[in-house]
Amino acid sequence: MKGFVSVSETIFVQLKELALQPPPATLSEEGSLLAGALSTGLCYIHRTTKAFPAISPRVLVVAASKDVSHQYVPIMNSIFSAQRQNIPVDACVLEP
Repeated sequence: MKGFVSVSETIFVQLKELALQPPPATLSEEGSLLAGALSTGLCYIHRTTKAFPAISPRVLVVAASKDVSHQYVPIMNSIFSAQRQNIPVDACVLEP
């Protein structure tokens, strides 16, 4: 249980630091890198669960930028992949 507490504390500290940072003046034309990050995370989870099948993975997405319409399909593909693997995806949207 001690390991979970340290992970939880680390997440809260990092979220606090993220919330205190000023928003970027402009976003790039590409928008967020959410689809790539989610895909990479799901690949890592798949590899880890093959080695340790007893773990129960879960994904937390923290979004601090606006949605970009051309990212919809890649993000949804990642969500469907997580659904097929029975991996819950939680989202925390931080609106500026």
